[in-house]
Amino acid sequence: MSSIAHPAARAAAASTMSPDRIYRIWQTEEYPKELWWMLSAVLGIFTIVHSYALLSTWLRTRNLLRQNAAKTGAGTRNIIIFNEKKGGEFIAPGRNGKVSLRRLPLSALSALRIALFRWSIPLAAVHRMCLSEMVFNLAYIGALLAWCFTHSPQMAPAYWANRAGDLTTSQIPLIVALAGKNNLISFLTGVGPEKLNVLHRASARATLILVWVHAFGRWKMGFTSYASLSLPDIQWGVVSMAAFSLATILSFRPIRNLAYEVFLIGHIVLIFVFLLAGYLHMPEVGYRILPGFGLWGLDRLLRTIRLIVQNRLWLSIVPRRKSDASRVSVERVSEDTVRLTLTRKVTWKAGQHFYLVLPSVSGLPFESHPFTAASIPHSLDGTSNEEKELSFVIRGRDGFTGRLLQTAVNRGGATSLRAYVDGPYGCPPTLGFYNTCILISGGSGVTYTLPLLLDLVHRAQKGTTTVRKVVFIWAIRDIAHLDWISKPLATAVLCAPSSLTIDLRIFVSQSRPQITVVRGLSQESDAPTLAGTPDCSMEDKKHSFLTGLEGIKIESGRPNLTRILREEVDSAPGPVSVDVSGPAALSATVRSALSSDIAGPVGVLKGKPTVTLHVVGIIYTPSLLLDNPDELFIGGVRMVVDPTLS
Repeated sequence: MSSIAHPAARAAAASTMSPDRIYRIWQTEEYPKELWWMLSAVLGIFTIVHSYALLSTWLRTRNLLRQNAAKTGAGTRNIIIFNEKKGGEFIAPGRNGKVSLRRLPLSALSALRIALFRWSIPLAAVHRMCLSEMVFNLAYIGALLAWCFTHSPQMAPAYWANRAGDLTTSQIPLIVALAGKNNLISFLTGVGPEKLNVLHRASARATLILVWVHAFGRWKMGFTSYASLSLPDIQWGVVSMAAFSLATILSFRPIRNLAYEVFLIGHIVLIFVFLLAGYLHMPEVGYRILPGFGLWGLDRLLRTIRLIVQNRLWLSIVPRRKSDASRVSVERVSEDTVRLTLTRKVTWKAGQHFYLVLPSVSGLPFESHPFTAASIPHSLDGTSNEEKELSFVIRGRDGFTGRLLQTAVNRGGATSLRAYVDGPYGCPPTLGFYNTCILISGGSGVTYTLPLLLDLVHRAQKGTTTVRKVVFIWAIRDIAHLDWISKPLATAVLCAPSSLTIDLRIFVSQSRPQITVVRGLSQESDAPTLAGTPDCSMEDKKHSFLTGLEGIKIESGRPNLTRILREEVDSAPGPVSVDVSGPAALSATVRSALSSDIAGPVGVLKGKPTVTLHVVGIIYTPSLLLDNPDELFIGGVRMVVDPTLS
């Protein structure tokens, strides 16, 4: 790293330096700036794209409202076709399957989506990385190494050793900023913190390589004179390197999955040591290191302010209103699941998540846990309230969720607890301008797809969507799980306007002989149909109203997703969105299906619609110390949010 910071001292020293040393000092100072110019350019491009998308969405929504206000019964069909054309893709009914060169850009886009986002490479027994993430990581590391080693005659360490250290410190503000929930990058680009985590990991991996390149270069040059290991500043450099290396080792997925809370606490402590020791190692570049502390503190400050405002914590000093401002209703809805309901003056988008703080359940003060809201801030029956009802469906496991379930069991029936919320967070996809939406979930993953369904119904009521059909697929193990969301499901079907077709398919894998089912697209297609069994149990009768609604099917077995996707994509007259939330096996099945000819480039070239895939996968890891306050939970299990849209 450069050791001459003050301009006057630099000018005085320059007169006694060799031109070669002056050039090397210039490199260590200039190349980190060039790196940030590159990053700024990339972020600028994403900001422009996001701004264009926002403007386009606003214009299309306004256009839809204007058309729906003026349309007549005879003009409805023309308006729908016009909207599909405005979306950039129109698939005429009765397509003949001939190759159309006009669809070549859409065909190329489909091929790119399959290659980058649906193909994955196994890195371990339990982890696969999509090609786009791997390419991004390699490109980022390659760019940093290029700046590190370029213009180094004979690859002499004197040129690149200190430069690697300066490039390392230049990455610190970016790494810390991307780890925060409140960051300017998400606001500008529209990419949520959970997806920006890809850049966070890529930058951290590249930084670790640079740290070791810096150490190796100094070792090659010799730990003598001002670089002697006996000097405190050099010793602090070794401590910084060791802390960052250990933090990276703990972040490996197998270790995270085995003991996430150990990783989390260790990560925070070790990164703090890395920053502090790095500053003591080279105070001259403190202007790059200290912002890391500032950004972390700013994120925590913003979250604290939001927590106070959203929960009106100042009312806690007023005894009469204390319970009204911070209570949550907890109800056990099945053997291992609870539903939390509270009201707040807050709005959110379908698919976003909140952090919950329940002091009487948490193991530590102000311990927070993120859960996806299973409701939307709009009522489908037309009523409007200033305070919105937030609903969370949480499946009890270990740690916090297990304690919450036990609390509901001990108190019996619906009970009330003190609770605070912080949010919303996340940038879920906007589904309003597709023609067909296919929502697929497994188990507790339904708390992500349910609000998407409710939001599409709300948009259809307002006339601000081009979606004409929603296929809702939910795979569960027991019919009793319907209690989780039976009411909002029925509401969605009953309140949907005639312009929107809803096809609800619920698959029960562990069915009993008395369960009422409807023959459908299950993998056990030859199994006997049990519909109409006369000796239904009381539990089954409790759900019979769902089967009586038009558009709802309860089927036995697991869904044949490949067959369902093929039929729906082939029959769709316009662009299709597929949203998946569930176990890794479920996501892998959908990825594999949409990598085939179902959504392939040849089919698109011949008139098939394009298909966009959004994936949220579930993993479950036991709790050892405290539950994870920094990853998304859906239904009480940890979520791994796919970093890409494909």
